[in-house]
Amino acid sequence: MEPYRGVNTSLYHSLDPESIEHLERAVTFTEQGTYEKAQAIFDKDIASQMLNSAVVLARAELALKQLKYGVLYRTLDEALTTARASDLDLDAAEYRLMRLLRAFAALSHKADINPVVEEIGRARVWLQGVPVSAYTDIQVNFVRKYVLLVLFTSMSSNYVPDDAYFVPEPSHDRIRWQGLTDLRVSLLGRGMFNEALALFKVERTRLPVPERVDATLSVQAHLKRHASLTEERSAWLGVELHIYLAQSYHERHEAEEGSLEFRKAAELLDHWCALSNYKNPETLTPHLDMKLFQLNSLSVGDPVVYFNESMKLLEIMKTCHHTSTTVCYLHAADAAYSLGVREASHSYRAHFFRLHQEREVYQDRVQENIRSLLSDQLLLFIDARMNVTDLIKALEWMNHFMEKYKDFNLPGELTNMHHWRETAWTRLNNTEKKAQELAEVEKFSLSAPTHHGRLVGVRQQTTTTSNSPLHTADPNSESPFPWDIDEDNFHMEWTRIAGDFDAIRLKAMQMTLQLVLNDLEYEVIQMDEVIIIFGLHDQSEAGGEFIEELKSLSPESLFARIFRQEIDPAAPVRVSVWGNRFSCLKTWLSRPSKSARNSRQYLLMALQEVRARDVAHSQTPLDEQVLEIERCFSTFESLPPRVKEIVGDKTPTWHGNLARQYITFTTSASEFDSVEVGVALERAEEQCHKSVMLHQEKGDVVDVAFMQLTSAEVCALRIIWLLRQPGSVLSAAELSKLRESGLQDLEKADLYYSSSQQESTWSNDLEGLDARDRISHFEGGWRVPLVALTLLYAGDIEEDEGRVVQMWKWVQRSKARSLAMTMGIAGIAPSALLKEISASEKCCALYDKMISLQEKVQTAEPQQRFWLRRELDLHIVEMRKEELLREVCDLRDGKPLTLSDLDRITAVANTSVVLVDWFYVEDVIPGDGGLLLFTARSGCTPTVTKLKTTSSAVEKWIYRNLDSPYVRRVEDQGKSEKLTDDLLGLVEPLLVHTQPGEMLVFCPTQNLHRVPLHAIDIEISDDLQPLIYRNPIVYSHSHSLLRACLWNSQLSAESPSPLNPLAVNGIPPNLKDQVYTDAHESIENLARLLGAQALHDAHATKPMFVESAPTSRLVHVHSHVHWDEADALMHYIDFSNSDRTDAGKLTAREVFSLSLTKGSHVSLIACSGGRTRVNNRDAVMGLVPALLHSGASSTISTLWKIPGTAGARFTEAFYRHFLQERNALPHGGFINLAIVFQRAVRDVKQVDSMRHWSCLVIHGFWSFFVPGHDT
Repeated sequence: MEPYRGVNTSLYHSLDPESIEHLERAVTFTEQGTYEKAQAIFDKDIASQMLNSAVVLARAELALKQLKYGVLYRTLDEALTTARASDLDLDAAEYRLMRLLRAFAALSHKADINPVVEEIGRARVWLQGVPVSAYTDIQVNFVRKYVLLVLFTSMSSNYVPDDAYFVPEPSHDRIRWQGLTDLRVSLLGRGMFNEALALFKVERTRLPVPERVDATLSVQAHLKRHASLTEERSAWLGVELHIYLAQSYHERHEAEEGSLEFRKAAELLDHWCALSNYKNPETLTPHLDMKLFQLNSLSVGDPVVYFNESMKLLEIMKTCHHTSTTVCYLHAADAAYSLGVREASHSYRAHFFRLHQEREVYQDRVQENIRSLLSDQLLLFIDARMNVTDLIKALEWMNHFMEKYKDFNLPGELTNMHHWRETAWTRLNNTEKKAQELAEVEKFSLSAPTHHGRLVGVRQQTTTTSNSPLHTADPNSESPFPWDIDEDNFHMEWTRIAGDFDAIRLKAMQMTLQLVLNDLEYEVIQMDEVIIIFGLHDQSEAGGEFIEELKSLSPESLFARIFRQEIDPAAPVRVSVWGNRFSCLKTWLSRPSKSARNSRQYLLMALQEVRARDVAHSQTPLDEQVLEIERCFSTFESLPPRVKEIVGDKTPTWHGNLARQYITFTTSASEFDSVEVGVALERAEEQCHKSVMLHQEKGDVVDVAFMQLTSAEVCALRIIWLLRQPGSVLSAAELSKLRESGLQDLEKADLYYSSSQQESTWSNDLEGLDARDRISHFEGGWRVPLVALTLLYAGDIEEDEGRVVQMWKWVQRSKARSLAMTMGIAGIAPSALLKEISASEKCCALYDKMISLQEKVQTAEPQQRFWLRRELDLHIVEMRKEELLREVCDLRDGKPLTLSDLDRITAVANTSVVLVDWFYVEDVIPGDGGLLLFTARSGCTPTVTKLKTTSSAVEKWIYRNLDSPYVRRVEDQGKSEKLTDDLLGLVEPLLVHTQPGEMLVFCPTQNLHRVPLHAIDIEISDDLQPLIYRNPIVYSHSHSLLRACLWNSQLSAESPSPLNPLAVNGIPPNLKDQVYTDAHESIENLARLLGAQALHDAHATKPMFVESAPTSRLVHVHSHVHWDEADALMHYIDFSNSDRTDAGKLTAREVFSLSLTKGSHVSLIACSGGRTRVNNRDAVMGLVPALLHSGASSTISTLWKIPGTAGARFTEAFYRHFLQERNALPHGGFINLAIVFQRAVRDVKQVDSMRHWSCLVIHGFWSFFVPGHDT
């Protein structure tokens, strides 16, 4: 009779012969990888024995083979619960094994470290003192699982004690895991071949790499001598051993011998199939193991072949639930990513994410392995080199993962997750979140593993004495992986500080000092090297006193000693001095020593990078800066393969650094038109191209965008340089080619930066606006339009209409993008547009799918949102291909206004509309900047004019008239009527490019937001009159915002509702205060005039306003407003009344969260209610942006202080004209608020001083819908 194949045969006594036969068949099927057949036996043939110990352990083995940790846990938990209820001895060997396996399952299924630590302790006590010769088959199986348990635990924590590695206890030498070898030898000697071979599978992975071949050959020799095995059984076991032998040879980098063993294994498997009449070898475990191993070699070849073979193997593995199915998913995804980068293919990138999505579902629902689910998802987030869009999705995924698995307590995985999150928040420029993640990293890293990788828990090959160096690897070895765990993990202490240069410099100094002191003790470093490295004068300075001085040096002092000049500590050492020092450092750090060689080589690279960065931030000549980066290149090439792998290929970054250094040289040159500058620009262009190309090959989307922006800057500088050359004969074609090259780079960069800014959050509130502003500032995307304008502006532009149009488009991209994006997310498409969409079958289907996907995102399980959001993003791309849907997408994404949008605005407004922009072109080179004025109207080419008024002149005007400490109180300013005399140049071109009566929409820039452009005097009929007399004028922080305001205005007409006017007097009650009495009287009059709800005194509170304003479409507030220069979000309306507490302050921050009626109008007659903070070029913040975001389509406010009396007079005039227009529309319609505003200004100008009326401005869209009198 053939011997049993199971490894728990001592438990068979509790089964009848028929059940044993069924169980053995199940064991065989499990071994072969035909898991469905094995499961069928358990479900049908021995279902009545499901809780028998032998059957339970066989079922557990089946679940473990498939890595179905949830099934494994439930199987064992049920058996142990039943045994406990039956009062069985849970200390019996089989139940100890079940407990151990359940803890092992809990590690992955529940991510719970506690039961694992507990079971490791129990195992050590139970097996303490048991000689290997006395181990039973159950104990052998227990040890096999124990080794896996210790390995997995050590990969997730530092909770494994040192003596855990001495189970079983070694017979002689006390070496880690030596007991495994001793036990295997004992089992072979006792004829327990099945148990010995099963044990060897785990023992081999714990042996030192060089010893694995001999150990496998030894077991192979025993197999040949095992006479009781059948030919079929011997062939099967022989296949397994040939595979182990092949893997062992490959691990020693003996590829030829490894390939030979794989061929032998394949031939022997064919022989086994013939003996057993097996017809489908493609699904057998050994065959799949070999195919999987072959994928590793394909990964460095043709990515198309790699991808196709990975996909073929994956389909088979998924079908049979092979142990390495998730590994194959990762192979296929890796191949798809490589192809996506090489081919610049969105299709392959979609494959990459789809495969990871399938892998996630497989781990979550089939394997129920939440430990690997998090770890592999982190790999996805790292490998994908994510843009900001995907970073936000990834952070959301993690947030919800941790909410779902609140008991997840694996320190290693948590440390890695929080470290990744810290890096992500750094990318997103959120310092608060970054600090929180760093605190979490510090907390969990205390319990995290100290080593990672394939050598964790592997027995070391050699022991050392205190006087013998450990790390003596050949410095010229091409072995990609070291066999020593310290060498393999040399980078661990650097991992947490990657990207933080200050921390890297600190670490480099600490490590250098530690190595110098150690190597002096063991005479690894020579004294003449110490003299050169530390800048000593001679041998006499290198004695004991110097050693003591070294020990006391701080990292900063050591840095100054090595990298800075002795006579000038602020200046880097000269290049010749550093050359000698670096040569000594390289020689010293390449010598064998007690510390890991790879660690020392990594330090060498870090030191050179510290040097390169130091000279780059100094006054060091350009040629020396270039030399130090070139030394980085040569140092990198000399590193051992493993160190290169960890350092990563930084050459694209170094090429980029060279480009930036050349640019810095050109922009700071005293003679920009010199030959040296021309040469530097050519070299900068060359380095940019290299950097972009290499970053693209790596898929570094962030760096690609940055270098494309840099490349465009170089193009702009080259154009300016070429045009400045004496007798320049640069042809129009050459100039156009250079300009187009730069613009193409900018278009690509802007695509990334705009997407980052848009998708940096899905929030449509203040948090979203703040996040978008932060990311725009941090990534530098706000510079793209500036460079584009510089490129387009250089050279003669008067006759080039195409360039003018391009310039106008880039100006629209530059202004208040964050606010437009944030308002866009909350936007609702007007019914008129929806009707057009509904009329198109294709557009309607696409729009409906967008709505469906948005709803799915909201209702889906949190972890699935990552993938649904990706699907929605791809769908939006499809929608944009349809002209009709593009407008919906443009509003949703806050896209810049286009000339087509201007056509629609003009049609809706039913009047001639001229958009007016001011824009400062960057002064890259002195004399090449300036203030431009653009105009655009429907059906015409935009115009551009360079203004004579300079930024400094505007700044002087603002200081003299608004900010000077000598400016008197506003009540005393009434007699100055020459407020805007110096500013005519800002609007003078409008007399040429616009017609009287046309609607002008002013979009200022930077400091012009504080200037009353509408009040500047121009000549009208031989008289000086303010510009607003000639034209109705409204303001907009960006014309893109105008589109959102227009849509809000249109929405108010689609569902007509009463105006419900609201008039609020927020001035604290005081009958002796003229400000209060003016406001009180104004609000009372307004309430009578409009039939408005009036809030006075105790009723004019912040809660009452917040409650009442959302139900009103016409809101008027007369109150105090306080401007906070340091924080525009603290710009607030004061409803404090008499108590003057903070409870009455309605801040811009809070206004952002209000929900006003779409299309409402808000008048804010208060001091500086219209002030805004302008940053990142034209990103705005203040009360007016907050009101527009909250649903208002228009606002009236003031740029500076206004007396209460003047404010009341304007209020009366404005609403009087408003009612005249209202009464002319008995059946309802749109009132042009810009014209109403214009008339009111004419009225008050007759009475008030210029300072008192010119501060009043109207923002937003001017068409305000009023219902019919019967509504």
